[in-house]
Amino acid sequence: KENLITGTALTIQASASSASALKLYVGSTEIASETNATTISKPYTFSAAGSYTLKVEATANGNIVSATQEVTVLNGTSTSETMPKGVRPGINYTSDTEATLVLQAPGKKYVYVVGDFNDWTPKADYQLKQDGEYFWITLSGLTKSEEYAFQYLVDGSIYIADPYTDKVLDPWNDQYIESTTYP
Repeated sequence: KENLITGTALTIQASASSASALKLYVGSTEIASETNATTISKPYTFSAAGSYTLKVEATANGNIVSATQEVTVLNGTSTSETMPKGVRPGINYTSDTEATLVLQAPGKKYVYVVGDFNDWTPKADYQLKQDGEYFWITLSGLTKSEEYAFQYLVDGSIYIADPYTDKVLDPWNDQYIESTTYP
């Protein structure tokens, strides 16, 4: 997976092992085609944040082969909104099913929360709002007493744990911890 910012051009390219009719798609929209070619390339600018499926399709001798790649396009600016009264940096439990996360990140442009609840993928619904040097989000629909794993994605490339957490998680390596070490 690759993260991009809205308005950034991405050159989408693919190759085939033999001359084919090649087509490139963003979602279900065809953006380029070549006949009797082994390569295809097209710059594409994503104007809206979201998750996109890139697809290449090769047709040769009546056989069709395709491959896909997922791309996440991030909104590179945060919505400015005043934090709820009484919250402070860290996790603020506001009810049995709701929590407000607050991260102090001076000089940063945008922050997403990623975790086991959104497949560790930055999604529009999980972009934090900005109040000065603080970023915040209220999560609702949580299950009482359930432990949720999450990190912050800052400016599209910096993954950090909540500085006030009791436990630091690593979605790429935690799966290898033996249950005898940590259940």
